[in-house]
Amino acid sequence: MSTQNNGALFPNNYKSKDVHPDYKGKITINGVEKAIAGWVKTDKTGKEYLSISISELQERTENNNFEPNKLSQSPQKPSPMQGIPSESDDDLPF
Repeated sequence: MSTQNNGALFPNNYKSKDVHPDYKGKITINGVEKAIAGWVKTDKTGKEYLSISISELQERTENNNFEPNKLSQSPQKPSPMQGIPSESDDDLPF
């Protein structure tokens, strides 16, 4: 079985708030590993379903806080005004 475009969800044993996902895991999409989370919800008719979210993987830092995976962040675009000399406010007539 190919590992391309596959993933798995597991029960979230660390859920401590209602907003935390009921399930967490990883998914590979086009060769890129992402995080996947799932919440058990109920529709208007009372049927349960799984709502999912796919996001960038998070890494633990030294102080156990999570931060986005630096390898997956896209470079920042330069400001359109970057490199354009600004005129002094002293030249304004008002």
